[in-house]
Amino acid sequence: MKLTLLCLLLIPFAVIANEEPVTFSEVLELEVREPDAVVRYGDADQQFGELWLPGESSKGLIVFVHGGCWLNQFDVKHSRPLAHQLAEDGYTVWSLEYRRLGDPGAGIPGTFDDLALATEDLNRLKAFGVETQRILIAGHSAGGHLALWTSARFPERFTGALGMAAITDLAEYAKGDSPCEQAALTLMGGLSEEQPDRYQAYSPAELKLHENTHLIQGKQDAIVPGAQSLALDLNEGRVSYTPGGHFDLMHPMTRDYNSVHQKIEEILRCI
Repeated sequence: MKLTLLCLLLIPFAVIANEEPVTFSEVLELEVREPDAVVRYGDADQQFGELWLPGESSKGLIVFVHGGCWLNQFDVKHSRPLAHQLAEDGYTVWSLEYRRLGDPGAGIPGTFDDLALATEDLNRLKAFGVETQRILIAGHSAGGHLALWTSARFPERFTGALGMAAITDLAEYAKGDSPCEQAALTLMGGLSEEQPDRYQAYSPAELKLHENTHLIQGKQDAIVPGAQSLALDLNEGRVSYTPGGHFDLMHPMTRDYNSVHQKIEEILRCI
């Protein structure tokens, strides 16, 4: 029986008026409660997701993929402030951990296998009272890349996909010299001319995207350049820009977060 989702009013909250972009440390410093449950999807240490439940009827399930340049120095914990706030705003959030560069079995195909395995049977969440009629997969930065890949590879599993400061064109990104760009090069095992099959299979710019794909990008992002939001050639209505930087999208007390929330509302419209 199809569950009718209740439209909850967006309750405004205080925002910080930063002229400078939010830093990663500022996200980590936010105090947040523990998740409601940890739900495993495989046997490897990293194959689990943190489940955050709304206080009332859910407006939909968000499968969230954290970023961190695909590196195991950055784990799921930095997604907790965002996941908690989304739950407070009426969504169920399953925030995934997965094998990252530096973990046994990570890279190609292991990291991608984890995303495929985690989303293969989302009915496992029903044991916690989670309904799975409306499912958004979303991710930030490298997690945005993985979310877009997963939704393109398995479009039938999701209502829509949201890339937040997503790395969309790996061939272009891996040419850079920053630590994150060099991590992309490591992930792909070389430049696009050296590994053409890998780029065709794993770069969103080369894939047929989920028909309900959206992007949101900070104008002051110094880690993922704005050109990455143009690489997918989406129409203007599917790409939004916010005033902040890379991590403002992950900080629930920024105006950028309000834009993220509005975009999610747009993708998962109440019925």
